[in-house]
Amino acid sequence: MRALFVGILSLTIISSCSLISVKPQVRNLQTRIQDFPNSDIPLTGKAELLWNEYQVPFIKADNDQDAALLLGMVHAHLRLGQIYLFREVVNHRLASHLGPLATRIDHSLMAMGVFDAVDSIAIRLEPNERQWIQAFVDGLNLYQTRMKTMPLELKALNISPSPWDISDILKMGRLISADVNWFNWLGALKLEDEDKWKQYWNEIGSQPGGTILSSGNYTGKELLASLMNGMAKTGSNALVIGPSRSETGSALMASDPHLGMNLPNMWLLAGYQCPSYHVVGMMFPGLPAVLVGRNPHISFSGTNMRSASSDLIELSPDQIAKLRVVEKRIVVRGWLDKKIKLRYSDWGPVVSDAPLFRDKGRVIALRWVGHQPSNEIGAALKMNQATNWQEFRASFADYAVSGQNFLYADTDNHIGLVPAVKIPVRAYERPASITVKSSHPEQMWQGCLSPLDLPYLLDPEDAYIASANNQPLKAATPLGFAFSSDDRVQRMDEVIKATDKIGLKELMDLHPDTVIPSARLAAGWFVSKLSDFATSDKDDPATGVIAALKDWDGDYRIESKAPVVYELLLYYSAKEYYTAKYGKKLANRILGMDTLSELLISDLSSDPNGAKDALYNALKKGWKRQARFASWGAMHRYNASHYFGMIPLIGKRYRFGNYPVDGSSNSLMKTAHTRGDKKHNASYGACSRFVTDIGDMDANYFVLLGGQDGWLGSPGLTNQIPLWQKGDYMRLPLRWEAIQARFPYRVQFND
Repeated sequence: MRALFVGILSLTIISSCSLISVKPQVRNLQTRIQDFPNSDIPLTGKAELLWNEYQVPFIKADNDQDAALLLGMVHAHLRLGQIYLFREVVNHRLASHLGPLATRIDHSLMAMGVFDAVDSIAIRLEPNERQWIQAFVDGLNLYQTRMKTMPLELKALNISPSPWDISDILKMGRLISADVNWFNWLGALKLEDEDKWKQYWNEIGSQPGGTILSSGNYTGKELLASLMNGMAKTGSNALVIGPSRSETGSALMASDPHLGMNLPNMWLLAGYQCPSYHVVGMMFPGLPAVLVGRNPHISFSGTNMRSASSDLIELSPDQIAKLRVVEKRIVVRGWLDKKIKLRYSDWGPVVSDAPLFRDKGRVIALRWVGHQPSNEIGAALKMNQATNWQEFRASFADYAVSGQNFLYADTDNHIGLVPAVKIPVRAYERPASITVKSSHPEQMWQGCLSPLDLPYLLDPEDAYIASANNQPLKAATPLGFAFSSDDRVQRMDEVIKATDKIGLKELMDLHPDTVIPSARLAAGWFVSKLSDFATSDKDDPATGVIAALKDWDGDYRIESKAPVVYELLLYYSAKEYYTAKYGKKLANRILGMDTLSELLISDLSSDPNGAKDALYNALKKGWKRQARFASWGAMHRYNASHYFGMIPLIGKRYRFGNYPVDGSSNSLMKTAHTRGDKKHNASYGACSRFVTDIGDMDANYFVLLGGQDGWLGSPGLTNQIPLWQKGDYMRLPLRWEAIQARFPYRVQFND
């Protein structure tokens, strides 16, 4: 998303002087709450809206329609500028605001058919779901007519507010359900022409983790991946503790979803109580359901499954001859409109025509489960209402994308996991390459399994369930082909098994945990091998590295120097070794893998000569480079910035601090970054946290990286950063009496 705004906004907005003339309008907390419209609100019953000191709202209404209406108004009040940007993306209107360069994004999303099923999805909404979503949309529209001034984003992009409808909401729901495999393919398709591609794929690319790019490791042609990876549900840690391991005797849950670390945050917090819902938790701006949180009976959270929900299909000549063609037009600001042709095969849209998937030599179609209708928002609404395990699992009957491992705990002290995904049945355990051939029927899907067809986990013997994008439950067909490193789930296992009882404090302490088990093991391996290079010279690089890593526990604390030494040694060793083995382009791809340390140690252990050369050269480069960084925090940073902060000249208005930050790409406190030898900013990771004791309706703790408010000029944009840095939380109760005690600001609605 940041790359998108650097490349496009810098040219378009600066040239039109929009942002030069429009400056953030400062608003304090009291003013922001007073800005919420309170007159001529068409409520049909009694309703109350309370805010806490961090602008977290709680709505209590006598009927569902009023609750959903106020919820839509709350989303608009807090995040209208952000939601509008999402809306322009999903309606292929970026170029109409940003100019010619943005046509690449609009064209590519059209060609991928991300939103093609929305009309069919709308038809299958149940009446109560449609009514809830429509009332939410009515709230968005009502807020627009009542707001006193437009958010800066709309002013800067010259967006005139226009009415919302249900299809906008359903499209945004589809956008956040993007398939994580697309991000991998964007880079990998260009590499299949490399001389050593087949060797690379057979040795690395077909192994778990072998096709995952770490966050930020994108080229200039992969802006779409940067955009969608920052918005889609692609990461997360989640943990549920059964009563026998719990200090309180009740089931406990902890969750920290991973998304782009942008401002405003990709989550907002809210609670509401009405006849059909009584929930508190995390919501995506513009979507009317809680995705991580709890109700009085159950708690729920999810992690991305890395599911294999898509295939790229290389079409044969006879299939190419049968393609259907549809003409579309992209409106372009300050330029001629662009006419494009979209082609469709029997399996799905042709993506090799799209600018970001361009392949001149082949015609490639995208087959995605999400091209068919399903009902993820309806599933979330059912989950919000569930009171027991049976209702919780049944809520996912019509869920398809993106694949999620949903964790569960209830007041009867059951814990469980449901794999929420509609997964294709394939005849192979692992693909032969990135693309499959339309001329090979044995490579085509043989039907699909729904979430209710898949195995689940309920009350396991270990009395806890940990999930961190690792390989999920085994099923009759592969659920995925490339999973995250096991580091985060292993670290949760280590901490849990080290004590008999786990309490809320221990769960809270897990969120900012920065120990990486694979780094600890790899550092030990490096120390054992570097003794061959060590001399008595006090300035000898090998001696210095051994001293730095000998007793290192794999902890990426900001004050520690060892992570700097280790990361540089790992980077230079891998770059030297894999460039020699596969060439520069494939080596750069391997450097983006989160399983790099395990892969490298395995390869170097079986290739002594290659290991000697790689380590010798890496030692000299790494030891020289480490002198530039006094500690990990000097190298590893968090840049608290709005998207506009990346614009030259005036961007400083939208930057709110650059901080040293703990953790790394594989730690529980995920602060993912591009692997390299320079100072870097974490761009993706643990942007929100949630801990609850299911036995206490008011023991619910949350924090966001940034804050609740998307208004540029409001303290609520950044005022939770100190909480996040210190590992602190705010308490968001469910009982109305407790809410009234902790939420001091009340909106009075006038007739």
